[in-house]
Amino acid sequence: MKKLILFFNSFLVFLLVISPFDLICQTPVLDSLLIEYSSTKNIQDKLTILRSITAEEPETYQKIAYANELLELAQKNELYFFEHSAELQLGVGYRFMGDLSKSLKHLLASLEIAENNNDEKLIGSSIGEIAATYASQGDIRTSVQFSNRTISIFRKQQDTLNLSIALLNTAYDYYTINELDSSVMYGMEADHLVSNYSDINPTRRTSLLAYIRGNMAITQAALGQKEIAIEALNNSIESLRTMDDYYAIADFLKFLGQIEFELGRVSKAEKNSLEALNLADTYGLSELYRDLNLLLYQIKESKGKYKDALAYHLVYSELADSIENKNVIRQMANQRSAFELAQKESEVELLKAQQKNQQAVIVTATVIVFAFAILVIVIFIYYRSKIKTNRVLKRQKVALERLNETKDKFFSIISHDLRGPVSSLFGVSGLIRHFVKEKDTKQLLEMADHMETSVERLSNLLDNLLNWAMQQQGHFPNVPEKVDISDMIEEIIGMFSNMANGKQIHLTSEINEPIFLWVDRNSIHTIFRNLINNSIKFTPDEGSIVLQARLDAEMAEISITDSGVGMSQSKLDKLFNLNGEGATYGTAGEKGLGLGLQLVKEFMDMNNGEISAQSEENKGTTFIVRLPLFDKNEVTEKDLIKSGH
Repeated sequence: MKKLILFFNSFLVFLLVISPFDLICQTPVLDSLLIEYSSTKNIQDKLTILRSITAEEPETYQKIAYANELLELAQKNELYFFEHSAELQLGVGYRFMGDLSKSLKHLLASLEIAENNNDEKLIGSSIGEIAATYASQGDIRTSVQFSNRTISIFRKQQDTLNLSIALLNTAYDYYTINELDSSVMYGMEADHLVSNYSDINPTRRTSLLAYIRGNMAITQAALGQKEIAIEALNNSIESLRTMDDYYAIADFLKFLGQIEFELGRVSKAEKNSLEALNLADTYGLSELYRDLNLLLYQIKESKGKYKDALAYHLVYSELADSIENKNVIRQMANQRSAFELAQKESEVELLKAQQKNQQAVIVTATVIVFAFAILVIVIFIYYRSKIKTNRVLKRQKVALERLNETKDKFFSIISHDLRGPVSSLFGVSGLIRHFVKEKDTKQLLEMADHMETSVERLSNLLDNLLNWAMQQQGHFPNVPEKVDISDMIEEIIGMFSNMANGKQIHLTSEINEPIFLWVDRNSIHTIFRNLINNSIKFTPDEGSIVLQARLDAEMAEISITDSGVGMSQSKLDKLFNLNGEGATYGTAGEKGLGLGLQLVKEFMDMNNGEISAQSEENKGTTFIVRLPLFDKNEVTEKDLIKSGH
């Protein structure tokens, strides 16, 4: 679906599409602004030009550098309007770079500036960009909450144009989360406002209405009103042809082809899809070109033209891999840019410190000429400065040691968590060979399904671990949120089901009701993965593992009971303080690192929880985990926003 791209600044500028031509046209404009900035002496004019430079700059790294310069100049001259613009552009820049934590930090700072100065226009721009940041990380529901706040502000200000565009974008968000009735309602209001708004350029009105009605058509198709959707899409496409908006035309043609294909009108579907493919190829719309190849593959296959279908599918597969690789490279480039930016900032701070030291030396040399007593004072000040520097160095050393310790712990988590899923794949080749010999196709298909499920879970686990690693800044992040322990346990049991089945272990959960905790999701997920993995590791073949839960005052008590080999009292006494020295092998020779339970204890402390164990040799072990329950009366709005709720 086509969504309007919003770019908020102090007065809210809205663009339909940023084409390659637009980016090329920015270069002379930017060069002109830079020349004007270097020759201007008036502070107000310099700030205005620098603000325009920051908005025009297409390179994220350079945009952030200009925004920092704008922020420093605005704070020095106490001009909140430009300070707000700088914080807003920093938020946008870090969002483009993929650092959503820093993006929200700067956007919330811009919102605070706007609220402190009671500037509704600036408040609306900040909230709009906050909504866009949540949407970029896939949290559409939180994005909708902030978008509705923006809509309320525009209603209050009677800002018809910006209200219409905000309604259109919120309608898209509702479509994304499948709340189709709300999507239609917001789209109809946007259509009504634009149709009756007199203070708008006719071309702009035509363009906006084409987007609004095209998007509504796609929502109507999802509601089953496909004939109405086809007519509306055709009308929108014809309107957009007069403005050469090729991306939107290609996008709407693709949806038109999909709807026609669903209705069995294969020839019309093929015609529309081929035209869209042509446009996507001509204007370098790689992701749209990929999706159209997939659609044409389905169309050709339905017509029995398998050779043509295969050709389209091969192009689709190559493009899918290529786009994925580009996304990975872009993420790596963003990380590199972030590192270089931090390095530059450190160099600037170092230069400032060196300049201060040089000034101190000059002052000291001058004072020596006049009085020995002043020299003694200067030496004393220098000595104190040296002590302060040593303290800073010591703190930096401690921080580096903490970073290294966090790295080691995280590597141990990765090793521990990957060993279980990978181990569950052992022996698959032998089973496949056996089923092939037996010509047991049904079993082979089941084996393929199991392998696909295992690989998908392993991929999801890697994604989660990577995202968690990117959030770390010298320590494991603790972001409490509302967590349904029943859902989490079922997810983890699914992850270890193949591993348990390999030893014929009966792995079950008796947690039948939702129990909501207030904990950090990632660390709690790691705790239960570790404990369940250990239970499987130390439980013999045909054993059992049972998970249960009950409420105890303001805590939830979750138990993991296995029929495994158990442990002695001496080992039980030092169970959570092994420090990597007590690694043992499982009943099937599974290898461990000995760091798992130490991390479990650390993560329990981080979440204000408790863990204990009961065990008897040759009879099994029970781990009892106590964690705080979610209490909406004790959780502040700030906590909920921080956790993404």
